[in-house]
Amino acid sequence: MKRPGPGQLRIANCGSRIADCELRIADLRQRKPGRRRVRCSSIRNPQSAIRNVQLPRGGFSLIEAVIGTLIVGILIAVSLTVLGAARAGQLKIADRVRGQQLALDLMNGILQKEYQEPDDPPLFGPEGAEAAKGRAAFDDVDDYAGWTESPPRTRSGVPLSDFDGWTRSVAVEWADPNDLTRTSATPTDIKRITVTVQHGTVPVARVVAIRTAGWAQTVPQNQDATGNRAPKAVAWADQAVQKVGVPVSLDGRNSTDPDGDTLSYVWTFGDTATAAGSTARTYTVTLTVRDGRGGVGTDRLAVTIKP
Repeated sequence: MKRPGPGQLRIANCGSRIADCELRIADLRQRKPGRRRVRCSSIRNPQSAIRNVQLPRGGFSLIEAVIGTLIVGILIAVSLTVLGAARAGQLKIADRVRGQQLALDLMNGILQKEYQEPDDPPLFGPEGAEAAKGRAAFDDVDDYAGWTESPPRTRSGVPLSDFDGWTRSVAVEWADPNDLTRTSATPTDIKRITVTVQHGTVPVARVVAIRTAGWAQTVPQNQDATGNRAPKAVAWADQAVQKVGVPVSLDGRNSTDPDGDTLSYVWTFGDTATAAGSTARTYTVTLTVRDGRGGVGTDRLAVTIKP
């Protein structure tokens, strides 16, 4: 077979037909340098068993589409993970706040109890029928040793709303006088109280307080979880018995606060009743002092008015 010369295109024995290329055979005979080559959009061979091949026109291939889909899926998964983590963090913070409130409420109630059993021979833990009656019968700090409840309830036993699955527990231990964080195996007159709150099986709050025998003797009640001690009210009158029409001076300046808090004073004079005739009348005067931190102290005195 004769080899084609320069500028000639041999198309014999191929059974090919050039179509849709907008190109004439004559244009291929002399290709001048610098002329832009024109590409056919398709080459068809009706006599060939091979299907016509479509050349890409600048669109996305199947591989590119798959990769793009994978990238979008990964971005969506990452976004959902970040949003889920943020939501979980918000729930944890909310649980901690609610747990702290539950712990402080219970600790406040415990610290208002006596240091030791006021009625029966003192034992460490509930005495007598207190164990069977539960929290409503507790009257001293160590009655709460080992106590737990779920769900949290009020002192009267009413369940708190929206706290299903929550648990409050209390540990009362003898504290080492040299290191209050350590436990002593023998009585030390220092009791460490720990209130723990759990949501499900996860601890969300823990509050610790110290109660001593000396503290109990001077301030037996009106304590809170911050360690605030109640003020002591002292009411004084210049005359315990006075005639009608003569004023009686009252003074509460001898009242004190062990924490040095500024006190406010409120006087209550019983009732507004009046008396006439020759009968003397005795009025009960009550002084109430507050330290602004929840501590309250009261004192009373009697003033008799004669005709």
